[in-house]
Amino acid sequence: LAEKGYPEAQTYLGDFFKTGHGVEKDYKKAVYWYSKAAQNNYPKAQFALGVCYELGLGVNQDYKGAVYWYAQAARNGYAEGEFALGICYFYGKGVDKDYENATSLFIKAAQKGHVSAQCNAAYCFQHGIGVERNYAEAARWYYESAKKKDALAQLKLSYLYENGLGVTKDIEKAVFFNIKSAENGNMEAQYQLGLRFLKGDGVAKDLNAAKKWITAAAVRKHPEALNLLRQLRLEKKEK
Repeated sequence: LAEKGYPEAQTYLGDFFKTGHGVEKDYKKAVYWYSKAAQNNYPKAQFALGVCYELGLGVNQDYKGAVYWYAQAARNGYAEGEFALGICYFYGKGVDKDYENATSLFIKAAQKGHVSAQCNAAYCFQHGIGVERNYAEAARWYYESAKKKDALAQLKLSYLYENGLGVTKDIEKAVFFNIKSAENGNMEAQYQLGLRFLKGDGVAKDLNAAKKWITAAAVRKHPEALNLLRQLRLEKKEK
């Protein structure tokens, strides 16, 4: 089917060569098949080809080439392409920095249910990057992403509830999303949850729970967690 010019089959074949699924891994062959499908205006292949150019897989690393193919996928309404192109505009990779364009692309992808785009759109609304600051919109998009277990969005939503930004102040919900984020592996959330248990901030004081979460963050080299853990151990020795 790929030989007959079916772009979906060509893209699958590109995926197989890229991952080494059922065939020997070969990035150049992956690029060959992605290119075939991308030229047939197949957005999934256009995005995949953009990734190859961005990372230098099977081709020389070329951010402008990546931007070109992400833009093709985005024009076809492909959420992954919109998000990737948004990242390029946000950081100025292969294109001049353009926060308005970046935020607009994040919102487009967010509206299609792209989890990371929802979190990024929320961040832009929270900080007024490329768009007028709007805490309610930030809360809305963080919530959409948090529902899908995005740990960063859960932590950010916890902060908004803690401070009553775009939502009614609610410490219980702040703690709830802090816990969810920590359980989903966010290092900063683990540290903050440890502090909560240490101080009795929104939760009952619990030294064991505090040590558990501070240790979880420290193991992953969170600098404040490492310092606090050393301090707690010294205090224990002094007693």
